[in-house]
Amino acid sequence: MKVCCRCKETKENTEFLRESRMKLGLTSACRVCLRKYYNSRKDKNNAYRRNYRRSRPLESKKQHLKYIYDLSYEDYEQINLNQQYKRQLCKLEKDLQVDHSHKTNKVRGLLCSDCNKDLGVIEKHKDKLMDFLRYIEERKNGVKEYYRLREVSTGTVA
Repeated sequence: MKVCCRCKETKENTEFLRESRMKLGLTSACRVCLRKYYNSRKDKNNAYRRNYRRSRPLESKKQHLKYIYDLSYEDYEQINLNQQYKRQLCKLEKDLQVDHSHKTNKVRGLLCSDCNKDLGVIEKHKDKLMDFLRYIEERKNGVKEYYRLREVSTGTVA
């Protein structure tokens, strides 16, 4: 049994989080009080982190690249230089995102967000890609035209 330092209630030890640095190996505040405390500080902490990242954009970008893709900023810049600072697929000059394989986590190149999302969908459904292309081609003049041509070809015109 232990007394919570915040609500001053006596609670079972299971009501406290483990904390190896504390004398009893438990936090001084119970789980419920800690949750309330963290939730009350969430907006303030998020605002602090957001402002910190905005005030240090280059450092934030470097940390993000290293943490998420295990890619140094120098490697990122080299890829960007190799692509002539253009998107790999649509060839426009704009903000680039790192494209990587979700299976191997290897970086494949730099793409715009639209191309990156499209590539992800295509990769996920590559077995259906030809069906998608056929669907688009057949219905390029609209659904009414598609069904009119289909009726003519099958001889089911009413």
